[in-house]
Amino acid sequence: MNRRTFLALCGTGVLGLTGCQTTANDETPQLSEDSPTGDRTPTETDTVPATETTTPTKATDGTDSPAGTGTETTPVAVSVEYDVRAGDVPDALQSLEVTLQVVFVADTDEMTACLRETYTGPYKPTVTPISTPTADACRRSEPVTVDLAEEDQEFAIGPVNASVTDAAGHALIVTDVTATSQDGESVPIKGADGHRVRIVERRVDGSSRFEIGLAAGPDEAEYDYELVSTMIDSTA
Repeated sequence: MNRRTFLALCGTGVLGLTGCQTTANDETPQLSEDSPTGDRTPTETDTVPATETTTPTKATDGTDSPAGTGTETTPVAVSVEYDVRAGDVPDALQSLEVTLQVVFVADTDEMTACLRETYTGPYKPTVTPISTPTADACRRSEPVTVDLAEEDQEFAIGPVNASVTDAAGHALIVTDVTATSQDGESVPIKGADGHRVRIVERRVDGSSRFEIGLAAGPDEAEYDYELVSTMIDSTA
């Protein structure tokens, strides 16, 4: 296989968020690359302290006490960015188009529900039904589609901003993959219908770099390749 690596280049515009899609689509809920212990319990479960503000406190008679006598913690909005480069892309492929999207959640308890389409699909085990997210539980960025088989292409997702109410956690997912052989034939890939690149169950700002490519499937598998993703570095 031929490794094509290219450093991601971010567009300067901020991507907007749209309403959460709830159509189901990978295997039994599992950890993201951030977590070694189980679904929805990544290592990054600590909550980032929000901005601390000092405000007057109310006395029992309804008057304000002197400023500075009380403090309260206020959640803040966040912004994340993902730079992506190609991992292993076989020479046998003419194209490998990948669509990515950032999903923000208002409550980390609904992370699996917001990513439900990534848990089912071809070549994935049957799983226990995953619940549909409640109204306004998740928000998605505009999708970005790139061809990882093209050389010298650089791209990024974001920066993507989330409001205070939508920033409890987020995920970077692949929503669709289309692979074509040099003969113009469609190539079966595990993860083409949904792949979790990263899950972060905490309020966080920053940028991360990932490599996305293909690994050869087992000889007895019904698919030729499996989509894989690896973190290179992160400030988030």
